Order: sequence, then structure tokens, then C-alpha cells
Amino acid sequence: MQDRIDKTKRPVVIVLIVLLIITIVDAFSTSNEFGLADIILGHLMIPIVILSIFMSAYWVLLTDDFWLIYEGSDPELWTKIKTGLKFLVWIPGMGLYFFAVTQGLLSIYNRTAGEQQASIITGQIVDKDRYRGRYYFEIDDSNLGRKVEIEVDEPEYNKLNAGDTYRTEKRIGALGLIYEAKY
Repeated sequence: MQDRIDKTKRPVVIVLIVLLIITIVDAFSTSNEFGLADIILGHLMIPIVILSIFMSAYWVLLTDDFWLIYEGSDPELWTKIKTGLKFLVWIPGMGLYFFAVTQGLLSIYNRTAGEQQASIITGQIVDKDRYRGRYYFEIDDSNLGRKVEIEVDEPEYNKLNAGDTYRTEKRIGALGLIYEAKY
């Protein structure tokens, strides 16, 4: 039975690893506007939760403990509790995984599909933010009609203050989100 289970898991694990690698490569090669997370939270969260529950059930059903309980050969309470806890732990784990992969795939779609437009991003700096050695300006861009957060280098960050006008050229992708290739 375990051989059949291992054969069933193998292609799924390979696909999950490949998707994760694609997401990691994209994260290091592209700087995106934070709107990707907003799209996921606003429109794709329910499908991600459903997929996470489904994948959690899939992994639990393919464990030895589950089949021992199902066949009645291991009636111990601890085995049942352990199997239930695995299911509960897998749900948020798979949710985080699918959130990250979805963000990477949307980033790839944003910068490769449809029309890619060069655009001048200009506006008043509303806020400055520094996080883990990266520097950001929140800009109120009247051309886009929204506030955008853009990563800047340290000299620009130190030179300009809130209230100053900032201007840069970036690309806007298929989802209407700003991005910049890091390479």
C-alpha cells in the first residue's frame, strides 16, 4: 500500500516544488507594487482556502496513520489525535504556500501578458518607509488615480522628504500594476 501512496505523491510533490522555484526566481528578479497582495486577498482568498483544505486532506489521506485508523488496525487515541492535528497544521501551511505561489504567478502574468506600458510615475510623497534594508516612498499619483508604493535606493530616500514631489519611469503590466525588472 505504501508504494502506491508514494507513487501518488511523487508527481504532486514535483509540481509543488517547480511552482515554488518559479515563485522564488520571480521574487528575486522583479520588484512589484504591493497591489498583488491586494488582488489575492480581495479576489482569490476563498479559492486558496478551498484548495488548501483539499490539499491538506489529500496529504492526510496519503499517510500511514490514516490508513491504520481506517482499517481499524490502530485504535489508539493518540494516532487519531495526531492525524487530526496533521490536517489542521497542513491547512495554514498550504494556504501560505498557495498565497506565495499565486503572488509569483500573478507577477509573471502582470509583466508578460498583454500590453506593457512605460509610464511616468509622479506625485507627492505621502509617506516614507524602511523595511529590512529596503527603502520605499508612498506616492499619491494623480495620473494613476491612486497611491503607489515604490522601492527606491538609499540616496533618494535620504534626499527627499514627505511632501516633496517624486518622479520616476516604471512599467505598468497587464494587471495595471507597476513593476520593475531587477536584472
